[in-house]
Amino acid sequence: MTKHYSKVTAYSGYKANERPLSFTVDNQKLEVRDTAQKGKETFQSILEIRNEVEKAILSLGKKARNANLLLNYLYSRPIITPKEVAEMLSTTHQSASSLIRDFESLNILKKWEKTGRSQTYIFGRYFALFLD
Repeated sequence: MTKHYSKVTAYSGYKANERPLSFTVDNQKLEVRDTAQKGKETFQSILEIRNEVEKAILSLGKKARNANLLLNYLYSRPIITPKEVAEMLSTTHQSASSLIRDFESLNILKKWEKTGRSQTYIFGRYFALFLD
């Protein structure tokens, strides 16, 4: 879906600070301060999720190093397959699947969809932040 900007409004001079920069996307007027507030809230939510998840993966003992690598990867690719995890960690499919199961038990990842023989998993709490 492509969004089309149809109007941008900016003010300068007398009382410009009382009339915020705004833009219209698909007939919905948005103000920069609203967009900035939403960005701030999203960032705060990301930090909360990150703190919770980092504490949870400490329980994985010697798997914690790979778990931390996987977690960092999930922030750029929140939908993954065991094959991707194995390649990213330079490990076996079995080890990657075991780590994914650990992430499932910690409620970090959830099964999403199966394509052929490959199961896809999603970092749902993080992914949901960007759906609005």
